[in-house]
Amino acid sequence: MLFALGGNFLEELLFRGFVYNLLKRRDPDVRAGVALGFVFALCHVFLATTVTAAGAPLLLFTLWEGVICGVVGARHGVLPATIVHGGAIFALAAGLF
Repeated sequence: MLFALGGNFLEELLFRGFVYNLLKRRDPDVRAGVALGFVFALCHVFLATTVTAAGAPLLLFTLWEGVICGVVGARHGVLPATIVHGGAIFALAAGLF
């Protein structure tokens, strides 16, 4: 769980901290959070096509997770988005889903 939260905290700082603030200049908070979910999924194309054999299902998961974390991040901040993101990764890695 610590590994999932720690690693994803850095990703959340990048996406929900930096990129979100760039998108928020153009769009309202929640719309920027949803747009960030699409950016998040696009940034995982390399992972989905070369690192793993998961392909499209991984991209759909990252899109879904990115939108959820984007909305959580827009409403509540980076730390709650990190808990949601890290919790989802931990649940998948632990075989809970």
